[in-house]
Amino acid sequence: MYENEELLRELLEANPGKVYYRDKHGRSALHIAAQNGNLSILDLLIEAGADVNSMAGPSALCATPLHVAAVAGRLEAVRHLIEAGAELLATDLRDHCALELAQMANQFETACLLIDAIGLFEQIITMLTLDSCLGYIISAISIKQIEEIIKNDRKKIWS
Repeated sequence: MYENEELLRELLEANPGKVYYRDKHGRSALHIAAQNGNLSILDLLIEAGADVNSMAGPSALCATPLHVAAVAGRLEAVRHLIEAGAELLATDLRDHCALELAQMANQFETACLLIDAIGLFEQIITMLTLDSCLGYIISAISIKQIEEIIKNDRKKIWS
């Protein structure tokens, strides 16, 4: 099912709730697509409403799809997840973020992409906080809200 786009599309059309299905380890179809680097399935699941920040169960270390894509060195899957709003600094059960996992797995290209994404994110936060006339607003909103503000512009940033 996770490799057959047409079958998955039909399944999701017949039962949209299946996008939330999890295996015995708490992994979603999005986790599997990210791990395998299957971009068409990944995009289909995201379009169907799959949560790009969903955590697997404890037996799968509470990893997010970004974590598993980073460990597997699935560079384009990582890029797609970032563009879809994956939390760059989310940690797994062992308190590792995707960047740390990529580095530990010797996935250097993936690590570089994540470093760039995290650096860009931090630059935007710094700019908004220090250099912008909007800086005074930052104290009243959370990082989550800031992420939402820039989420819509991520595709422009990565173009």
